[in-house]
Amino acid sequence: WQDNVDVKWRDMSYDDAREYCNTMQLAGYDDWRLPKLSTLKRIVVSENYPMTIVNVFETSDSEYYWSVSSYQKKYAWMISFRDGSVEYYHKTDTNYVRCVRDYSPSQ
Repeated sequence: WQDNVDVKWRDMSYDDAREYCNTMQLAGYDDWRLPKLSTLKRIVVSENYPMTIVNVFETSDSEYYWSVSSYQKKYAWMISFRDGSVEYYHKTDTNYVRCVRDYSPSQ
């Protein structure tokens, strides 16, 4: 998971978010991508109120974050790190992004 200041201060359109993740070079890795909605849901701690994301992240904001998961052609799913709500937004709207990469134990 990406955990730098960009997750709090960068909002962008869906296409820009995908490009941002696909070209990101962070922590010596260049295989970052925009996460699926199901992946984003796994880091929301729904037992807390207000809901939070897991506390391993140093940087976050309680806003909506893009997923790569589309709804129809012009929309994509997002999740709020404030309350865990899931919405779809037009892909030209701007929201936050937290990139992910696959992890293997040998890394």
